[in-house]
Amino acid sequence: TLKQGIVSITFDDGWQSVYDKAIPILDAYHYATTQYIISDAATKRVPGYMDLETVKKLEATGHEIGSHTLRHCDLTGLSESEVKRNAKESKAQLEKADLGPIVSLAYPYGRYDETIERVIGQHYPLMRSSDTGYNDRYYDSRNIRSMVVQASTTDKEFESWLTYAQEHKLWLVIVYHRVDEHGDYNVASTRLTKQLDMIKNSKLKVMPLGKAAESIRR
Repeated sequence: TLKQGIVSITFDDGWQSVYDKAIPILDAYHYATTQYIISDAATKRVPGYMDLETVKKLEATGHEIGSHTLRHCDLTGLSESEVKRNAKESKAQLEKADLGPIVSLAYPYGRYDETIERVIGQHYPLMRSSDTGYNDRYYDSRNIRSMVVQASTTDKEFESWLTYAQEHKLWLVIVYHRVDEHGDYNVASTRLTKQLDMIKNSKLKVMPLGKAAESIRR
């Protein structure tokens, strides 16, 4: 177990709605997040996604930036050289934009295998999966487990994650995607506010993923 329970709030894909809708709410709580950015979407200004200037604003206000690969491909369907390219180039693009150091990558669709773990591990000390669960002092740096918030996630369910992490002194990583949009991986800003209230009341320490990982291994 850890000295105290920790929670990391992460967002996947780099949707513009996160900047427009979630960040003002998060800022009111003074919570710094980890934002997993699809680097091609940011550098090529793909509509609906944050561009590099927007991501820079986030980084400047204390949010941590991670990689979500170049184009959000299922890595298990790529050759080893393509996996390596996705790892290397997405990191290079983000660091070139002064968003680094980029210390973590989130597997697109949560999909990975041993080869992917090995190849990505040559470029990133930390990898976050979508495998359900909590992390302790001996967390697997190539498979940091998480809990994914979906449109169907109830308040009771969300609260149970926090309670478990707090009671057992574990590291809980929460994954969000879109805000006030649509689909299974969307959360309404009213619900996000309620969930952040629960986090505040849980007495868990809130830290971006990279900082949390570092503090645990100290």
